[in-house]
Amino acid sequence: FTDAQRIYLEFSEKDIDENIKLTGKELIIEISTDYLESLEEIFRLQNPRQIIVIASPKDAFVKSELEKFKRAIGKISPRIQAEYILDQTLEQTAQKLKNYSPNESAAFLLLPFCDSSGAEILPGFLVPSLVQHSAIPMYAHYESGMGYGLIGGKLVSDELVGQLLGKILLSPIHESRRLHISPMR
Repeated sequence: FTDAQRIYLEFSEKDIDENIKLTGKELIIEISTDYLESLEEIFRLQNPRQIIVIASPKDAFVKSELEKFKRAIGKISPRIQAEYILDQTLEQTAQKLKNYSPNESAAFLLLPFCDSSGAEILPGFLVPSLVQHSAIPMYAHYESGMGYGLIGGKLVSDELVGQLLGKILLSPIHESRRLHISPMR
């Protein structure tokens, strides 16, 4: 299938440029997350003094998203403190979440989460494991964690991703070879 059009979803431009030899026939669709909008929703719901960010930046995608999240925190409020739980095991992360005040703190989980060996832990297992030990409310940016104990907010919707992809793929002409979508609700 050398002439088939390839579609890349959720790769950053840097990932594409560094890892994939482009032929000019590709359609690259990047999902954009508006962390500022997510943080504003957290402050509307709770108004914490501290955000505990849980992430696995050994993963290149998460590392890139963590930088975007840090920029959003810088814009939201100069008085907010951010603490980072990075590249910890699930058990270490759960233990640390016990030590925060629910009146002052909220946790934000950047997905995907990988354990210390680099293996991804799916939200259906990860979120309940963290929530049951956490003293503080936990938020994330993907809808896939809902129903497991995450608090809502502005989330990337898997359903909207599917709807937008369907519209894009069924359209007869793709005017751009790189598209950016932000399917948040």
